[in-house]
Formats: sequence, structure tokens, C-alpha cells
Amino acid sequence: MKKRILSLVLALSMMISLFPVSALAQTPGGGSAVLAEENGTTYDGPLEIDNDPDSKNYGKPTTEGGENWTYEDSMLTLNSGTYNFSGKTVTCYVKVCSGATVAGGIFENTVWNEAGGKISGGTFADVSNRGTIIGGTFTGAHGSIINHTTIAGGVFEKNVTNGDSGDEGISASITGGLFKAEVQNKAASAAITGGVFVTKPTGSGTIANGYTLTTSGRTSKFLYAADGKEIDLGQSVYVIPNNTDALKVVGDGVSNWDVADGSGTYALTNWDGVTLKQDGSFALNPDKISGTTLKFTVSTTPVTPDPELVLAGGVPDTSEQHAKQKTVGGKIIYYGNGWEYDGTTLKLNPVSKKEFALNSDGVNITGAYLNCDLEIGENATAKGTIALTRKVINNGTIDKVRFGGDGEGHYPSLTNNGTVKNCSIALASVTNCGETGYLRNAG
Repeated sequence: MKKRILSLVLALSMMISLFPVSALAQTPGGGSAVLAEENGTTYDGPLEIDNDPDSKNYGKPTTEGGENWTYEDSMLTLNSGTYNFSGKTVTCYVKVCSGATVAGGIFENTVWNEAGGKISGGTFADVSNRGTIIGGTFTGAHGSIINHTTIAGGVFEKNVTNGDSGDEGISASITGGLFKAEVQNKAASAAITGGVFVTKPTGSGTIANGYTLTTSGRTSKFLYAADGKEIDLGQSVYVIPNNTDALKVVGDGVSNWDVADGSGTYALTNWDGVTLKQDGSFALNPDKISGTTLKFTVSTTPVTPDPELVLAGGVPDTSEQHAKQKTVGGKIIYYGNGWEYDGTTLKLNPVSKKEFALNSDGVNITGAYLNCDLEIGENATAKGTIALTRKVINNGTIDKVRFGGDGEGHYPSLTNNGTVKNCSIALASVTNCGETGYLRNAG
């Protein structure tokens, strides 16, 4: 009997020895880092940070190592996986190795982001970056932040050095982010190609063309609006355009803002140099901008709705009552609700589905012919009894419109990538483009 009991005790001891340590004990005040995105699964890893303010190990791992990480001599080394310490404070040194990502947490000591490492979120007092930064807030509490490789996003509150001595063989780059203090290229191989800056970047290497934005008005200011953040930047900011960072203009309301680029003054919502986003923020289109300074001014009167298309004499009516105007590349463009006209071509290109009535006997037209070229966008439908007598490029829909000569030697040509239906086509050359063009009941 004694032998049987002894055998059971030995067997039980062997089973217990196989259990993971984290299953046998819980540390008061501890917080688990979430280790995610490994083989498509998400689970709690064994790394726990002691966040008991009364503990002598506050902000440090509760054990010396675990799956994909080690802790030794006050250094937490993350070897692989994604770690989110959100709501926790880490007081020890941290090294982020190739294959590892830090996605959240408050880091009070130096973080070394090594080659192949990534930082996507969190708040950091001091970072040396040889990996990639795409998000997070960097306070620079211990001095300037040095970037040896890539910054593509994040908010940087203190000075940033892009490249350093010994980096000539490494292409340090800044492609995006908000920089609230000085940024300096310090290596000939360093490059700054995007971002929002409180002061213009300086130094050697490559610095892409940027634009100084200024506002006027008692309540006017810019807000940094990327990644769900809204940070007050005051009335002047320097922008190197990219596809990730965006700004808002606030004060009198976006719809009442104008922008001047040296060649004209336009309502912000109607200017080709700006892409206005659904949340009210905007990004710059550098190929549409001339000069280096953009000035945003408050309109003296609210911006009126874009006028509907009105034709007179076979072309768009460009009178002040029926059209707005802007200057693009030194050329005047007349425009309205879903249309624009440069004196040669009428373009119907609304952002959503819209029908344009082109009726020779309607109240919006005098004359039976359209005496300019016509381009129809994919959201537009041109419908009516007017005769088209010039070049027509269709990517949308043409319905119940006549094609024919005007008796003065003008004959239409049609390139069709969309739908043409119920039309009368005479004395016209027609190109129906492959699988995209569709002609129905057109004769």
C-alpha cells in the first residue's frame, strides 16, 4: 500500500513539473503584453510587466525570459511577435529585434529599434531607430531622436536627427509624420520626402520640395488630422506632400475657406491643389501647385453652391451667374456642379451619379448644336435632344442624343468606353472600345 501511494505521489510530481510557470503563479499588479499576429492567431504571451507602484520591480518584467523574449541586466529584448503594452508603463531598457513590433505602451527609458524591428504605437521618451517607425508619440525627454533608417509616421515632439556620422552607407529616410521641433538631415545619404513640420527641415542630403501654409483670420488654425489625431499647429506649418498625412483648416468652417497659391484664389473645396477628404481634412496635390507658399484666407462671404450647367450659343454659359472660375497653370477654368470647361472641352465628371440634360428646346440652352468637344466621366449621363458636332469621349452614358454635322463643316467623332443608347448617329466616326464600349439602338 505504501509503495502504491509513493508511486502516485511521484507520478503527480512529474505531471506538475510539465506545467508552464505562468500557469502556477500570478504576480500582483502585473500586466500581460499581448503577443499577436503570429500564424494568424492572437493570444496572451508569458511576458508580464509589473505595474504595482509599490513594487521595487515596477515597470519591469516579472520573470527573466519567455517565448520570443528575454530580460537580463535591465534590458528587455523582444525577438519576434507583436507586443502591445497599452495602459502599462515600461521602465527598463527595450531592444526591438528583427521580426518584433511594439504596438503600444509607455516607455520611460531608451528603446533601441533594431534593423527589421518596427514601432507602430506607444509613447517613447528616447528612441534610437535602425528599423521602421510608422506610429507612436516620441517625447524626446532624454534628448533628440536619431533616425538611422525609416520614419513613415508618428508624432515627434522634440528635435529629430535624420542620419548620423557613419550612416553614409545607410539611407536614412523620413517619408511621413508630424514633427513639432527641428528636423535635420545629418548625412549625405539621408532623405526627407514627406511629412508635416512646424519648421522647415534643414541639412545635407535630399529634402523634397515643400510648401509653407499660412492662415489669416482671428480664429484660424491648422490641425494635424492623420491617424485619428487632431493636434493644434497654429497659423503656419510646412508640408512636404505625401499620401498619409493630412491637415484640417478650422475657424470659420471648411466651406468658407479660400486658398491662394500665387496664381489665383479659390474656395478650398473647389481647388485642384487640394484633395478634400470626407472628415474635413485635406491633402496637397504637388503637381497642381505653383510657387512655395500657400495662403489660406477666410472668405468674406460664404462659398455659394456650385452652379448647374447652363448652355448658351452651344457652349457652357461662363457668366458670373452660371459658372465659377479658377486658374490652373495660368489658364482660366470655368466650373460648376460636376462640370468644367476650359474654352475647348466640356467635361462632365461628377463625384457621384448625375444626369445632365442637353435639350435643344429646354430652358437651359439656346441653339441646336453643342459647339465644343465633350468628355463624359463614368458617373455622368448626357441626355437630351441637342446635336453633338465635335469630338466626344464617353466613359459614362449617352442617352437619346443626336450625333451629326452642323452644316458648317463640323462632324462628330465618338470614342466609346461606356454606354451609348437610343441615339441617332449620322456622319460620325465611331470607335467602340473592346469589352468596355456598348452601343444599343444607335443608328
